[in-house]
Amino acid sequence: MNKVSILIIIMMTICMSCGTDNLSPNEYIEYVERKDGDFKEKFTGEEYTLEIFHTPKEYLALKDSIVKGKSYFKSLESYGNMMYFNMTLKSNDGNDLLKRHAKDAQEVQRKVYYFSYDIKKDISLIFDGEIYPCEMFHFERSYDLKKDERNMIVGFYINEKPEGKASVRLSSTFMDFEAYADIIMNNSVKLKI
Repeated sequence: MNKVSILIIIMMTICMSCGTDNLSPNEYIEYVERKDGDFKEKFTGEEYTLEIFHTPKEYLALKDSIVKGKSYFKSLESYGNMMYFNMTLKSNDGNDLLKRHAKDAQEVQRKVYYFSYDIKKDISLIFDGEIYPCEMFHFERSYDLKKDERNMIVGFYINEKPEGKASVRLSSTFMDFEAYADIIMNNSVKLKI
């Protein structure tokens, strides 16, 4: 074989192996968790950084089946018509997020309450000109293990499986912070079960 034929075979092999159309469960998990992938986005403001990680229900069901031993299909069905995201809000200077700009312990408690309940009203998903309110919310209380960041799990009801760009918005007058994180919805990736 000549060098051109070998080069063409190598290029075709690389292109075929790069395709993400049908992935095994482990490949799918790796694809979703990639640091530079479409499922993660970051917005950095003056005082805070918002990180968004889109966790498709197929990914969550796979994790349930691996970690908890649940049936993949039952777990997938239990996630319904929601889109799920992990949100992490970080203080850019590394200081305690709850004590930031707080004058006293009462104000810290108001921030804890805000992060536990009220912030849900400030989170929305924008897709195809429609604004979807946050319907499912869970604030992970870290009990000061990570003082400079707070994690939240959010979900939005949406009838169709979106394709294209969606934005997760946090618009908080309480914190004087507004952030948009764009997530690319890629439905061309298929999971091989």
